[in-house]
Amino acid sequence: MKKIIFILVIIVSATAAIAENTIDLDKADFEWILDGDDLTISISAETKGWIAVGLGSSRMDGSTMFFGFVKNETVYFEEHLGKGHSHKKTEVQRPVVYELSEVNGITSMSFTVSKSDFAGSGSNSLPVIVAWGTRDSFTSLHRYRDAAEIIF
Repeated sequence: MKKIIFILVIIVSATAAIAENTIDLDKADFEWILDGDDLTISISAETKGWIAVGLGSSRMDGSTMFFGFVKNETVYFEEHLGKGHSHKKTEVQRPVVYELSEVNGITSMSFTVSKSDFAGSGSNSLPVIVAWGTRDSFTSLHRYRDAAEIIF
């Protein structure tokens, strides 16, 4: 009997280490989960075009952005770095686990990165930006943008 109780305590403790939350945005659904150093971000919006999340800044400038879209049933995903009011694909694309879909006019993207790549040790927050556009392109202008902050 003692062994069963011990196992239940381990399961409850492991579950408590996972933090998850939603951020209320005007025109996009945004959720995040922190499991150890793995930060998973999910976003969806009513668009048939691209969708993006930027980490590390509340503006494009200095933000590491993850863009994605689905075109002709092919998934496109890239990491970009914001500079001023623009951005370009980074020379080295970090390995990122991601999923993208477009169903009934809703584009959804989920990706997992290392929190430590974007938030310093002991940091309890991470500024984020989100945006989406109406075309399947990494360079077309956004139709919606917003900024928020993940609180760990």
